Amino acid sequence: IEPGVTALGPSCFSKCVRLQRVDMPTSVVQFGGGYVFYNLGLRYTSAAKAAMISPMEMVLSPVWVAVFMGEIPDIIGIIGFLVIVAGIGLEVLFTHRYEKAAEAARQELTS
Repeated sequence: IEPGVTALGPSCFSKCVRLQRVDMPTSVVQFGGGYVFYNLGLRYTSAAKAAMISPMEMVLSPVWVAVFMGEIPDIIGIIGFLVIVAGIGLEVLFTHRYEKAAEAARQELTS
C-alpha cells in the first residue's frame, strides 16, 4: 500500500481539511444565523406565523445545496419544493389579508 492510501481507498486528508475550512464555518453560520434571525423575527410577527414559516429551513436546504455545491435535486424533489413553498406563501398571503380586513372592520365598529 502506498503512502496516503488506506485499505479502503485514498486518505481522507483532503476531505478532512475541506470539512474544517468550508463545511464547519458554513454550518455554524447557517445554524447560528438562522436562530438569531428567527428570534429577531419573533419581535415582529406572531408565534403562529413563525411556526408556519420556520419549516422553510428544511425546504430551502436543497436550494442551498444546489447553489453552493452544484448538486441538483431530482424532479420529484423540485415538485415537492414548489408545492410546499406555494402552500406556505398562500397561507401567509391570505392570513395577512384576513387580518387586515378584520382590523378594518374593528376600526369601523369603534368609529
